[in-house]
Amino acid sequence: MVHNANIFFWYGLGRSLVEQDDVQDRTFAKMVVFPGVISGMASSVTNCVMDLYKCKMQAQIGTRYKSSYDCAKDILKTQGIRGAFQGFFSTMIRNTTSFPLYFIFYETSMSLTTKPGREPSLFDVGMAGSLAGFGFWGILYPFDFVKTKLQVQDTSKGKLYNGFIDCWKKTVQQEGYRALFRGYFPCLLRAIPVNGAIFLGVHITKEFVLRHV
Repeated sequence: MVHNANIFFWYGLGRSLVEQDDVQDRTFAKMVVFPGVISGMASSVTNCVMDLYKCKMQAQIGTRYKSSYDCAKDILKTQGIRGAFQGFFSTMIRNTTSFPLYFIFYETSMSLTTKPGREPSLFDVGMAGSLAGFGFWGILYPFDFVKTKLQVQDTSKGKLYNGFIDCWKKTVQQEGYRALFRGYFPCLLRAIPVNGAIFLGVHITKEFVLRHV
């Protein structure tokens, strides 16, 4: 919830900055891509930390971590604040490339399905959100795969990968390009409906606030 609020806050802020320009200067790239990059950069700070705990919990063998709190406490105790940002650069790469696609897919779908001057239907919003989910996860999935490998490695025993490019190269050399798409379809099965629901939630909340607050 906090992560999604962060994403839409920075995207909205980016759009508000662009809207200060003259109407003729508001290109699609400025109105969608630029705010998407801003959102990706800003959200990477919290996204990296939360993703790290999630990935560590999911990849652990046994019960080294009993909860996310236990995981966070152990990492901070053994590695300090720097350990909480393991994989930050790879998270930044994924977010600053995938979030522009996320909002491009959404805004494009909305512009195609909603006539000027008319309110979009909930179906249109949900469909656009689902397409946005595909835009984020379906196009550049290997970026997330590499990020996850970097975050789950146990750095206390020495680094297996020395950064994003090194991890990408070693994965391809050892397992082939297909390895970069491991887990692709289960990811899409989650991402498409979930992001449809996220955009519906944002739309309904915004409508409620505008009408009643």
